Amino acid sequence: MKTPPNAKTSGLATTLLPARWVQGLGGVLLVVGLILPWWIIQARTQQAVHQQTSTGQEVGPLRPEMVLVPGGIVLSFAISATEITQGQYQRLMGQRTSGACELPKQGEDFPASCVTWLEAAQFCNMLSRSEGLWPCYGNDGDDASLTILGCEGYRLPTSAEWEYAARARMHRSYAGTDDDTSVCDYANVWNDTAAFACRDGFTTVAPVKQYKPNAWFLYDMTGNVAEWTDDRTIRGGSWQSTIERTRLDASMPAPSLSAPGIGFRIVRSPTASERRSLVDYSP
Repeated sequence: MKTPPNAKTSGLATTLLPARWVQGLGGVLLVVGLILPWWIIQARTQQAVHQQTSTGQEVGPLRPEMVLVPGGIVLSFAISATEITQGQYQRLMGQRTSGACELPKQGEDFPASCVTWLEAAQFCNMLSRSEGLWPCYGNDGDDASLTILGCEGYRLPTSAEWEYAARARMHRSYAGTDDDTSVCDYANVWNDTAAFACRDGFTTVAPVKQYKPNAWFLYDMTGNVAEWTDDRTIRGGSWQSTIERTRLDASMPAPSLSAPGIGFRIVRSPTASERRSLVDYSP
């Protein structure tokens, strides 16, 4: 397999999570010889990530912003900061999603929804080829299968990768928070039916990046549209879900399902240069 291009060559906007922190004992991290409490490290992590996502790196019309996630219970990987948008999907695939459900007219910054698992896998292969990367799925037929997790192209996250990224190494019930009363700040969920009504101005799906991100600056990991994983399950809940149904430990197997509340985000393995910048966390 040829060496993957680095982020500059591939044209992807990549956020590198700080890699100089290695977890020590008792929830304390060692930082260049200094021992700091976890809450200080977490604050500095968020500040550093914010600075790196605000550097103005160019994101092309097909290319999502990618966030590099250091490994821990899973190997390191890069994940799209948002769900794949209607604009990204249409430009690459030449059409709106072909799922058998009706969509209201939406702008390019809305997440692509009504997507089957197969359509999401085909998008990954198409994007890989457009970047000159070896596709991760064996073919584009009904029996598309993952060739290898270490492939250089784009793919759907495994269920374990998805949950690891959503929690951002914290034992949260929802992406960004553990408090039921603050879920509406981070997620687009069903309005006025849950214990804590979310009156956010969006009665159905919302454009991406309308809510707070989690600690790794990933948006809409909870709510908006549920997301396909490589395991052919959907995670995260959607705008159609009550708060209780968007918990990060919830999943639903539905390999052929297509619905207005289902979309996806993508991952890829780190490039060689990205790997050199990482020090993975201990499991």
